[in-house]
Amino acid sequence: MRRVAQLLAALLLALAAAPALAAPPRRDQGEADLRPRTIAVWAPIRHYLVPSAAPASSLAEVSLVQVSRALRAQVGADPRHKLIEEEPLTRLLAAQRDEAQSDLRFVATRSAQLGVEYFKQSDLRSAVDQLEEAQSLLERTGLFWTDPTLAITVWRTLALAQLELAQGAQEGSEGQTLHEAKATAAFKELIRWAPGERFSREDYPAEVVASFERAYLEHLLSQGSDLRVRAAEAKRLATQLGVEELVFAFAISSGDQTVVGLQFFDATSQQFVVDETTRVAPAEAADTYSMMLSDALACQPPRFLPPDPAGLDTGHTYTSAGYHGGYFLDTPTRSPFYTQGASVQVSHMLSENAGLYAGGRFVFGRRDTDGDLLSRIDMARTDFGATFAIRNRRFRLYGNVGVDVAFVGAVTATEDFWCKVTGGEVRAIDSSRACREGSITKTAAQAQAGLGWTVGGQVLLGGPFWASLDANSVIYMLPFGERPFDIPMGGSLQLGYRF
Repeated sequence: MRRVAQLLAALLLALAAAPALAAPPRRDQGEADLRPRTIAVWAPIRHYLVPSAAPASSLAEVSLVQVSRALRAQVGADPRHKLIEEEPLTRLLAAQRDEAQSDLRFVATRSAQLGVEYFKQSDLRSAVDQLEEAQSLLERTGLFWTDPTLAITVWRTLALAQLELAQGAQEGSEGQTLHEAKATAAFKELIRWAPGERFSREDYPAEVVASFERAYLEHLLSQGSDLRVRAAEAKRLATQLGVEELVFAFAISSGDQTVVGLQFFDATSQQFVVDETTRVAPAEAADTYSMMLSDALACQPPRFLPPDPAGLDTGHTYTSAGYHGGYFLDTPTRSPFYTQGASVQVSHMLSENAGLYAGGRFVFGRRDTDGDLLSRIDMARTDFGATFAIRNRRFRLYGNVGVDVAFVGAVTATEDFWCKVTGGEVRAIDSSRACREGSITKTAAQAQAGLGWTVGGQVLLGGPFWASLDANSVIYMLPFGERPFDIPMGGSLQLGYRF
């Protein structure tokens, strides 16, 4: 045990000699205390080509993939924004895997499969019911972003089923009109999520192709009003991606006509602060996107860091108090015994990552399971030294290295049964039974000192209040020789306040 103590002492001395973590650069007092806003640019840019128009030459020479990359680079170069590193779809897939919505996604997939089966069996009413249920679940779970194949299947089959119901209804009846309207709405959703979807006259009846092309033309005539991302969808995406702003872009081409659209969603206000479409010449599409995005970024007001708790730590003091419990590794008893009590700690930060600390622990030890400890042990510990910390807006990690001084009460301990019977008194019970002096360990109240360390973490509860959890230990070196207790291992759960 003493050899272990020496090794731990050497390690702690090395930690104490280590330099403090580098402090972040200080801001001038006149400089605005701003933070970058997290932002994502959804890729790729969706390109809608109206199938009934002449072959589109509008964006034939413009790579929308390159435009999308240029928009990301434009945002990434803006110091007011922090662009997420991975593609939004990659992050969204990871977020959905962590969500507790796997059952809903399974039901959505199953409803879509049943709807398709009912449609193949010409059970149109049942097909519509299942597909509409799947459509609702797609919206609730966001699966149309991460599983477009499933979404395309749902909307295509739903549109076809509604058209067949319209054909089976009485000519000019209200039912026929309703089913045709629902078919057009399903086609519009299909077009919205699958710009490249097509219905050829070789594979589908003329009524289906006409209905689909009519939906596409309505998108063009409305300047893409139905192609935009909706506020509820953008809000959900921003939450799942963990960003404050989202950028969406799309383009519509019909012959030589090109319309480009840009949406800029602010998660704080939960609305689109920019939602524009512009008719441009094909060669000007990339520059138009860039100018629209520049205007959107410029219109966003700066966001300031709150003074607390996200302000600098230099000059601030953390105080905390709470419960402490632990064990000693080196004791005069055969089995360890639990100690518990109260702890307090105060640390003052001289820089962002380094400062001074002082603390105290007041504990008592109950009897061990073997009964070797004949009386309760009271101990008061005080420690002081250097503290090192790193933190972000909500969490803080810290470590303390310093001198620990303990005041240990009188100790009486024995493994001898008859000494336990006499309560630690050296005497003979009869001719064959006695408590002998060598069977008892007795020490008077004494002070002992050594090198101690603490590692812990804190989480912000709100305002200046923090909750902290730490682990600590000491290797006592004074007085020389045998000490009744050594190497306490314990931890504290505390509530703290930052001044």
